[in-house]
Parts: sequence; C-alpha cells; structure tokens
Amino acid sequence: MKRVIFRILVIVLIMALLSSTLLLFSCKKKKTQESDYGKFVKDGEKDISIGVLADIHVMSETQAVDMTCSDYQAWEAHGQKMLGLSGSVLKTAVDRIIEESDFDVVLVSGDNSDDGGEVTHRAVAAELARLEAAGIKVYTIPGNHDINNKSYTYAGGKATLTNPTTEKEFAEIYADFGYNSTDTLEFYKNSGTAAAASSAGFEIGDNLSYVADLSDKYRLIAIDMCKCTADYYLMDTDGSYAAAGYQVDSDGYVLVNGARYPLVSSRHDGAMTESILRWAEAKTKEAVAAGKIPVGMMHFPLIQHFGSLVEADNAAVNDPAGLYVADILADAGMKFIFTGHIHIQDNALYTSKAGNKILDINSASLCNYPTPVRYFRAKGEDAYVRTWNMNYVKEEYLPSYLTAEEKASILKDFKSYSVNYLDGSMFAKIKNKVDMDLIYKLLSKLGVKKDGSNDAAVDSLASGVYNDVFLRFLKLPLYEKDANGGLSVEGAAKAYGKSIPRSGYTDVFNLAMSFVAGMYGGDEKCSADETRVTLLEYSIYTAFKIIADFDFFGKVRILNPSFAVIDLASAIPELFKNGKLDVCKDNLLIGLVSSLDIKALKSLGIGKNANPYKALKLVLDFVKKLDLDVLSEIDLASYVSIIEKHEIGVIDLNKLIKENVESKLLLGLTNDSLKDQSKYGYLDGVTDTAPADNRLKINITTMAYSTLK
Repeated sequence: MKRVIFRILVIVLIMALLSSTLLLFSCKKKKTQESDYGKFVKDGEKDISIGVLADIHVMSETQAVDMTCSDYQAWEAHGQKMLGLSGSVLKTAVDRIIEESDFDVVLVSGDNSDDGGEVTHRAVAAELARLEAAGIKVYTIPGNHDINNKSYTYAGGKATLTNPTTEKEFAEIYADFGYNSTDTLEFYKNSGTAAAASSAGFEIGDNLSYVADLSDKYRLIAIDMCKCTADYYLMDTDGSYAAAGYQVDSDGYVLVNGARYPLVSSRHDGAMTESILRWAEAKTKEAVAAGKIPVGMMHFPLIQHFGSLVEADNAAVNDPAGLYVADILADAGMKFIFTGHIHIQDNALYTSKAGNKILDINSASLCNYPTPVRYFRAKGEDAYVRTWNMNYVKEEYLPSYLTAEEKASILKDFKSYSVNYLDGSMFAKIKNKVDMDLIYKLLSKLGVKKDGSNDAAVDSLASGVYNDVFLRFLKLPLYEKDANGGLSVEGAAKAYGKSIPRSGYTDVFNLAMSFVAGMYGGDEKCSADETRVTLLEYSIYTAFKIIADFDFFGKVRILNPSFAVIDLASAIPELFKNGKLDVCKDNLLIGLVSSLDIKALKSLGIGKNANPYKALKLVLDFVKKLDLDVLSEIDLASYVSIIEKHEIGVIDLNKLIKENVESKLLLGLTNDSLKDQSKYGYLDGVTDTAPADNRLKINITTMAYSTLK
C-alpha cells in the first residue's frame, strides 16, 4: 500500500493496472471443487498418513469471555480470521479427523493461539490431547503469534491484559506434542550434549526446535525460527509498551497480573539463525544416513509463495548469513516441509542450485476461508498431497454469543458463511487502508490543501472522492437488475453498444474477491478469455466513467485555479468501444502531469504547453525506471501507440488487461509468475502451478509431480 498514492496520481497512464491491483487486494467467492474427504483419507495401503493443521489462531471463549464487546469486535475485524468460531472449527476438525481419517500423525505448524494467551494455549492443547487419546500422534511448533505476545481478555466488556505464554510455558503446555523426552530424539537447546533428548529445564529464551521419528521410515525436523528468543526481547526500560497499558519494570520486563514477561518486537519477521539452520541441516543428513525420509515443519514458508504484486520479505523464512535456507535443506536431503504463516494453499517445488528438490507445502489458516485440513499420504515411491476443506461446524461447538440468525447461517452453509466473512472483513480492511488521510494526501499532490478559508470545501471534496468515487466503485453493481436504476457496469457498457457476460457475481468487489479467494484456496489460475476477466475489464472502464461523472478534475480546479483544464469525459466513448484510452487529447496527460506536485515528475520538465506525444514518451521512460513491483514484469510501452503526425497517443487497455491478467497480475499474487530478475534470487528454481496446490501426486525419489483429478 505504500505506493498507492503515486499509483493513483499517474492514473491516466496506468489506471487499468492500478484498478486491477486494488481489486487483487480484495477478494470474493468463487466456488472451488472440494475433494471427497472420506474417499482419499482411507484409500489403501500406506507407509504413513499425515494430517496438517496450520494457523489455527484460536481465541478461546475462556480467554475472550465477552465476544460481543466493542474492543473484541474491533480486534476480530482487523484480520480475515473467524476468531469467534476458531475454537468451534478446531473442535469439529478434531472430531472429523478421529472419526473419518486414518492419520498416523497430525502436524500443527504454529500460530495455535491468535494472541498467545496462556488460557487459549491450554484450550488448544486439550483438543490435541483428544487426537492422541484416539491413537493419533501430534507434533507442534510455535508461530509468531504464540509466544511473548500481547495477550488480552475481554471480560468486563473491554480489553484488559491477560497472561501471555513464554517459551518455557509453551513447552510445558505442549509437552505431549513434541516437548517430552519419550517422543523426541533431540532438542536443539541440548544439541551436542549427552542430554540431547532431555526435555527438562526449558527456560525463557530457549529455541523450541526438535527432532522426532514419525514412523520407522519418516523423521520430523521441527524448526522454530520465530522471533521469540532472548536476542529479540524488547528490553527497553523506557516504558515502550506503557502507552498500551503495560507496566515495565527496571529490567525491561512487562508486568501482567504480578508476573514478569518479555515481549517481542517485530514478531512478524523471521529469526532463522545460522546456528539453527546448520543444526537442521545436520539433523536432516543424519536422518538420511539412518535410512529415514526427512520431512520438515516450520511456521514461516521455506520460499516466497507470493508473486511480485504482494511479495514481502517476511512472507518467507529469512536467509541468515547469506545462506539460502531452501538450498541448505534441499541439499541435505529434506524432501518435504510443511509450513503456514501466509494463510494460503500453495505447493511450490524448489530446485536448489545443486539440482536437489524440496516441496514446500504451505497450508492456509484453519479459521479462515477455505478452512483446510491438509493430508499427506505416502506408500513406497509415491506421495499424495490433498486437501479437505471444512464444510460444516458442529452445532454443539458454536459459541454462545452468536445470535439465532448467525447460528442458522453457519449451520445451513458454512462454506458460504466463511466466504462471506472473508468478503466483509477484507472490505473493512481496505476501507481502513484507503482512509480519508490517504485521500487528503492525494488532494495535496493536486494542489488542494486546507488554508483556513477553504476547509469545509476541501473536506467536502475529500468526502466525495472517498464515498462517491472509491467506495462507489468497489460496491458498483455489475448488472442493471441490482442497480435500482443507478449506474452499473452493464448499464455503462450498454450505453456504448457493448454487452457483458452473465455471471453469479453481483458487484465489482464481489468479482474482485474471486481472484484472492482463489489464492487463499489454491485455485488462483484464470485465462484471458474467462468471464471474470471481461467483467474486470469493463469494471475498470466504468471506473474512469465514475471519475468523469464526478467531475473530479473540475472540482479540483475550483479549489486550485492553477490546476489544468482536463476533459476526461471525452475519452470515455473510445475506451468502452475499443478499449483504448487516448491520453494525448483533451489535455489529459499534459494537464495532469504538469499540475502534479511531485518532484520527480517536475524534473521531466513537462509544462502546460508541452508536446503531448513527446511528453508521453518521457512519462513511459520515467515509469519504466520506477521501482514499482506491479509494473516490473510488464512492458508498458508495448501497449502504447505514439504516432505524432497522425495525432495518435493511446494506451490499449484491452490488450494490456487480456495479455497480463493471467501471467502478470493475477498470478502476481503467487510465485508462478516470478522471473529470474526477482529480488528473491533463488526463486528461479521454483515450480508452482495451480491447481496442484490441492491435488498433487509426487515421486519421492525424483520429485516429479502431476496434478490429480
């Protein structure tokens, strides 16, 4: 979002791309095919059958207490997780695993609790104990939410501090799930000592990595690489957390209910160290030498699963001391690693520089759409990775605070409920990100600022841009039947002799959500001739019409008389009819670029009387030099025609959208589209093709894979 302002300011040149980007940060329901759970979890002989739960993010009722208070509702709304149902979903998943699967092992890859509350961790452990009582062994590791976090209860109708969980307490609570000596071969904290397998004496600051045999053929390397160790404690004595209601003692520890706790800063960044990595490498090699197939479990993904559109350094494990974690583990002999953290279904096969392969099996959050349970099954040379998405929650597990209407909706169609919840929470998140402050910043770049005499007028314009342009576009009906006589994408297209295909989508945001919902669920692939792409194209054209109908540039000029006269409305007919935006006519390009208060653009020397065709060439070259991830893989110039003698200076938005939606924009959400030039240098070894994210068969020796039907 940090470059959103600039993208909006160059709207004339890259509006299609910008609109697609905003949409892709949205989501919506697209029905994805669900596998028959019972058909695959008991499908014949096996060497091992493993279930995987990722990012269960439980907020137990016993910790929250009052899930109806405004503080809790605000906390739940900050993400896309169904926190109020998190305990219910986990309990139902445990029941179904016990009743319907033949899992030998269940791996829980971290973020067991949403805010690290001790009460919630104990509630989660009680559910995992039910699996072990049924004969299914469970192993877990901490995620970045689990340890030394800011934990709250909402008893009394407001957020108040409650006991978080330290490393020592985490190991005690989950002693039966990886942290006792009877089940574990070695703990990292004791590596190289005679007591390597001893679980005694876990203390604050201990790393919680370990090794355990899953069967006579498979060995688990559980890697704790989250920022919870002593090196990352916030040990300042200046009361850094006091503003959030904390008391800090003279040693920098936070006081909660009379107990002293360290808290972690920057917990969303990885904390892999060379020592931990070399330990994992050695344990992997030892497993291979012992005739075992080593599999890993780690909270952060092994590699970057996101594409250039949304990639982030903390969306994958950090590489310490110039060492590529993926190369080290693959070359040591690790074949598979189960990860989470980023809440998407995405399998990616990585090939190291030495030619060795490792499959990073990243699973989405259990308390978020698509509420998946992964299962890995192996026999001989063949392994299968499949997904079962939860399609119901048991009524007896639903939290007491739900209304009768909410319960009925959940019980009737939990999948639709979870999709609608994702829609609503993402819409709220977008409104939070693109807020009035952002609108005021945009207006300031157009020379519209409050000066004491125009405050009401500036406020009115800002409110209009936010409500009548931004929000109106997101919730714009696709079809006339839903528009109640107002503007719709269909109606706008009809006005220029065009028709749009029918679909089950209702509005622009609803359409946009289908792309990200696909990313969450592991079904992000689409093609240029797909109905959704055509609808997206005409939605973008209608965005221009909304801006023109609002008379945005005219209203800016009223408050800033020096702003150029720009006639966007004249460009709309050609845009709808042929998909081309003529930016060199009606002062569109020159007026905007010459009026923008942006130092970098001013350096181009484009004045109000500049030649628009020469100016377009300058702007294209300028954009090419920018560090805009979303543009890094698109040759924008190839979609621009400049023939000055014929007065042609157009952007072919139709061609740009059709040719780039699949390969650059939509799959810019995932690493399918990453090229060798990516800043994540080792990703040129990644193979990742939807829909193999949910249905995969792989040869354990060669790691050759195919997508299952």
